Amino acid sequence: MKARYALCILSICLAPGFAQPSRAAAPYSSSRSLTLDVTVLDKAGKPVSGLQQSDFTLLDNKRKTPILSFQAVNGVSSGPPVEVVLVIDEINTPFLRVARIRDALGKLFSQDNGKLTNPTSVVLVTDSGAEHRTPPIQDGAALLADVNAADFGLRIFKKSELGFYGAEDQQQISIQSFTQVLDYESSRPGRKLIVWISPGWPLFPAAAAILSEKELQGLFDAVVTYTGQLQRAEITLDEVDPSGAQENEVRLSDFEQYFHGVKGPNQVGFGDVGLQALAYRSGGRVSVGDNDIASQLATCIGDANSYYRIGMERLPGDGPNELHTLDLKVDKPRLTVRTQAAYYAQPAGR
Repeated sequence: MKARYALCILSICLAPGFAQPSRAAAPYSSSRSLTLDVTVLDKAGKPVSGLQQSDFTLLDNKRKTPILSFQAVNGVSSGPPVEVVLVIDEINTPFLRVARIRDALGKLFSQDNGKLTNPTSVVLVTDSGAEHRTPPIQDGAALLADVNAADFGLRIFKKSELGFYGAEDQQQISIQSFTQVLDYESSRPGRKLIVWISPGWPLFPAAAAILSEKELQGLFDAVVTYTGQLQRAEITLDEVDPSGAQENEVRLSDFEQYFHGVKGPNQVGFGDVGLQALAYRSGGRVSVGDNDIASQLATCIGDANSYYRIGMERLPGDGPNELHTLDLKVDKPRLTVRTQAAYYAQPAGR
């Protein structure tokens, strides 16, 4: 059993596009500039507009760092609208809950007579990988017709349907599908919001203990690659859990330990490339136990149309892939700030 367990974990670590940086990913830029997309929320969870640069203080590894540029974006009149990508995850979502997602999308696409503010596309994640159903369009009726025509069905994993071995397949397909979506959206200009509708993929919290140094290094390289690619491609990742409050089996405490990044291979775990951790570190929402999927989706999209763009300069690292945590504070009471949580610094000259 232990040998089989190790073999399963090894297959995940060496899966194409997981342990190694994606071929489609842009190389790490020599430029040290970094633009943060910042959402500020009031105590009711609504985006706050009207703030000025002087209201913000930016800390890099707990040290104050200059804000080099500032732009408030409020509505599509401030520039091209954010492209929205709605990902329906059939791999990790039970069939009956997928039906709830379809109903929620029907409500979302029917609002305002089907006239969407943001160019929107739909992606299905099945055991065959990620399938982009449509190019980004603003026709809700056309998107709804495409979703209704999609082949939603029960999925059978190749190795096993039960227990750990099925979970191993779930994670491997999930990571590969995430890489496919990320690579595709990285090739498109402008800011993108990916809303991944899923309870997330298996975390295997104890699995890192049996990995070799090479495998741990591959896992850490994946964390660095995904962090940099999300930032360079101007992608915010949101996670919307379709489980509902009564059926939810996931708690925030299951993955919040992975939210702020990992310093090196000796600390890395599979939770560091989990959906919730990737979403949080990109500045996105992480939802748990909300019954109204349509409302959650509308909230995510609303965030993308009222935000701030803050420019900073990344500090050089003392060595490669040095973790720098970011903390953006706002000088107003009872406000919450969401933005990129960290970056990986490189030595001067790289």
